[in-house]
Amino acid sequence: MALCRDECCSGAVRLSHTAKWLLLGCSLLCLVGARLLDLPIQDRNFEVGVGYIPPEGMPKTEAFPFIRSQELADVVLFQRSVDWDGSRNILPDLVESVRLAREQGLKIFLAQDAIQAPKDYGNLPGQQECQRGEVGPFPDAWYDPSDPAYVPPNQRNFANEQVNEAFLNYHIELVRTLRPEYLSMGVEVDMYAFPCYPFVPEIYPNPDALVFQQRFKEDYNIIHQISPDTEIFTTFQYTQIGFALISGAGNLLQKRWDFVNGFKPRIDAVGLSDFPDTVYFLGGPSTMATNWYSDITTNNRTDLPIVFSEIGWPSQGTGGSPEWQKEFISVFLDRSRALDKHLVMWWFLADPSREGFSPHFYHMGLFENSYPLIVAKPSLSDWQALYRLPRTTR
Repeated sequence: MALCRDECCSGAVRLSHTAKWLLLGCSLLCLVGARLLDLPIQDRNFEVGVGYIPPEGMPKTEAFPFIRSQELADVVLFQRSVDWDGSRNILPDLVESVRLAREQGLKIFLAQDAIQAPKDYGNLPGQQECQRGEVGPFPDAWYDPSDPAYVPPNQRNFANEQVNEAFLNYHIELVRTLRPEYLSMGVEVDMYAFPCYPFVPEIYPNPDALVFQQRFKEDYNIIHQISPDTEIFTTFQYTQIGFALISGAGNLLQKRWDFVNGFKPRIDAVGLSDFPDTVYFLGGPSTMATNWYSDITTNNRTDLPIVFSEIGWPSQGTGGSPEWQKEFISVFLDRSRALDKHLVMWWFLADPSREGFSPHFYHMGLFENSYPLIVAKPSLSDWQALYRLPRTTR
C-alpha cells in the first residue's frame, strides 16, 4: 500500500503479494486525524484522471487496481506515438491495458502523438529550440533509401498521402478495437504550427499544420461514424498560449486561437496541456496570472468545451517543490473554475523513468518512482480530495 508524505502521515510500506489489494492506502490512512482539505470548489461536473505512468516495475495487473483503490481517477490516459505501419505492436499492448483498466471501471482516453522534435533540436542558430517541428517518428523503413517504403525528407509531412493514410488507418483500428471514451488525434499540434522559440510570427502558422487541420476534419467524420460515443479532439500546448497572453503578444495570441478554432466544426472539445511551472518557476503557483485560464471565457477565445489532457507541477527541480506541487492543484481549480471543463488529467501517476522524458518531467508524479515501496507525495491528498468531490451534471 502507499503512505502519504505530508503533515498527517509519512513513510512508505512494501506491497504485500499475499494481500496486494486488501488496502485502502493513503485514501484512509491520511483521513485519520487529518485536517479537512480546503479546495476552492465544492463539487465537480467534470471527470478527472491520471496518465498511465505507474512506478517502474509495477505490473499492469497491479497498476489499475492501484489507481482504483487510491481513488485517483474516472479516466486513465494512454499516450503513445502513432504506430504508422503496425511495426511497433502498440495496439496489442493497448488491448491488454484497456481490458485491465475497464475491469476496474475506468474510462479510456487515447492520445496519439504524430509530431516530434527535429533531429537538430536544441542546437539551432540563435539558440532556438524548435519543439515538435517534424512529423514522426516514422518506421525505420521510411528513413531507409534502400527500402521500398522509403519516404524522402521533403515528403515526411501531412501533404503526403502515404502519411495521411497511415495516420487515419491507425486511428480507425484503435477505435474499432478499443472504443475509447476520449480520443486525441495528435498531441500539442500547435507546436507544429508554431514550432520555434523565440517566436517568429511572420512564418506562422506552418503551412503543413494547416494541411493537418483540414485532414483532421475529414478524418473526424470517418472516426465518428465508427465510434459515435467517442469524444474526438486534438490537443494544444496551453503554456505557450498563456505565455503569449501575459507577454502582451496579442497578434501571436490571436493567431494561436485562430488555429485552434480552425478545427471547428469537426472537433468535440479543445484539448489543452499545461505545465505553467515553466513560466512561474520563480514565484510558484500563487503567482500565476489570475486570468491565465479565465481569459478563455472572458475574451470568448473558443465556444468549445475544454479537456485538460495534461497538467502538472514538479515536486523537485527548477521551479519545483512538494509544497508548490500541492498548491498548484488548488490554484488550477480556482483559476479555471469558469471554464466548461469535460476532463482534467494529471499526466504523471508516478515520477517517470528518465528514459524518453526530458528532465522537466522527472518529478511530476503524484507518487515517487519506487516499487514495491510506494511513496506518495503531499499533492496526492489534494488530488484524492478532488476525485471525491460530489458530482453534478453539466
